[in-house]
Amino acid sequence: MRLSITRLAIVVALIAVAAWPAAAQTTTATIRGKVVDPQGLALPGVTVSVMSPNLQGVRSAVTSDNGDYVLTGLPSGSYDVVFELSGFQRVRRSISLAPTQDLPLEVELGP
Repeated sequence: MRLSITRLAIVVALIAVAAWPAAAQTTTATIRGKVVDPQGLALPGVTVSVMSPNLQGVRSAVTSDNGDYVLTGLPSGSYDVVFELSGFQRVRRSISLAPTQDLPLEVELGP
């Protein structure tokens, strides 16, 4: 009897471990990229904002010293993405995101 309980415990543990990655999966999308000037130099401090009817409010990020940004946890759907930095033109892009998509979006801001 003890051997059966041990086997059952092992089977249950293996099933739990096998199911764990499936529980961690997500259906949201990500937008990531880099913002540069006309010479191709990274632009730190650019505010990147996304708006969508599928999103409550506005989600924003600020580019790093390398000009990189990442916006995660976005529901699928249509988005307007706005890039703004004082002294540079404002750029707006319309995109569509699918579930689990990781969309690269590189942008150049002119003066």
